[in-house]
Amino acid sequence: MPLGDFSSIVVGECTGTSREIKKLCSPFNLCDCSGYTNPEHASALLPEVLGDLSVGGLRGPVHAVLVDTVNFTYAAAGHRVKSITGVYVDDVQKTIGVDCTVNLGQDYQSQGFIATIDFAANPNGQVSWRGQGRVDTDGTTLMTNPIRQLEFLLRHRGGYSQTDFDQTTLAQAELDCNAIGFQTAWVIGDQKDMQEWITEILFNLMGFWRVDGQARLQLGIDMGGTPNASHLIASIVPSRDVVDGDDGVTMLFDRQHLVNTLTAHYLYSWSLDSPSSRLTDFSSHVTAVKSKNVHGEVRKSVTLRGLRTSASVHLWAAILFARQAFSTRVEGALVECT
Repeated sequence: MPLGDFSSIVVGECTGTSREIKKLCSPFNLCDCSGYTNPEHASALLPEVLGDLSVGGLRGPVHAVLVDTVNFTYAAAGHRVKSITGVYVDDVQKTIGVDCTVNLGQDYQSQGFIATIDFAANPNGQVSWRGQGRVDTDGTTLMTNPIRQLEFLLRHRGGYSQTDFDQTTLAQAELDCNAIGFQTAWVIGDQKDMQEWITEILFNLMGFWRVDGQARLQLGIDMGGTPNASHLIASIVPSRDVVDGDDGVTMLFDRQHLVNTLTAHYLYSWSLDSPSSRLTDFSSHVTAVKSKNVHGEVRKSVTLRGLRTSASVHLWAAILFARQAFSTRVEGALVECT
């Protein structure tokens, strides 16, 4: 699909609050409830929902926002969605068509198209849902490619234009995600800075990013093979570290600091703000056995909020161990580039 061609899927939607956006250090420009007649909280943000959130957890992974306290209307998302397959009040699933009705996209109170859940009476609890978020520009395919999701967020909610991206690395990163099979799902509903979201999204792909000398965003995906020149350049020059989010100009290869056992929390429930599942070293996929036998167990615990299948976690772990398990033993090797 064409890079940056998203105009067809945002027609008639709320564009967010009117404010100056400072790229990277501002939050995404989400819609709030201030334009509705009877919202529960005027400042509450309507979530941006991307990817497949149809499974996982005891209740719906996506929280809904009460936009009309008189008619008990909840916004499932601040835009149209592909599907809503389950609605919950606390941990109790409700019957769509009996207990509530859903609309995948309506111009509610003339404030722009949103997905809604309507109850005949006060549900008296936290409303959440499961289903699928935005479709892509063909109008039917769910948007699941992580790089395309990120580009969309930055273009539609972050004030970015096509010239703010390095188009070569953007296109390659999207192709790499398709090739390796990464798919992610996100619920964007807070005031976290864009650079923090970029860092987290790419952390879920074993990716990296930097801003080049022309102030363009460059993206890269670690495919798990031998690092190429562009990977080294992106790490040596001033860049953003996807592991801990620190700015820096130092790259270290230190075989005394390794990871060979993983506890991975995934299948995140955004309504509960906690993961619904985890993988531990009981699975051989998340343990570098040779490294563990040589070096002893060195465990890392991670939360991968964007990944929703064990297969995706296995992909992520394989790349991590290729870089950090050091199955070929080297004593005290250290290279520092400044």
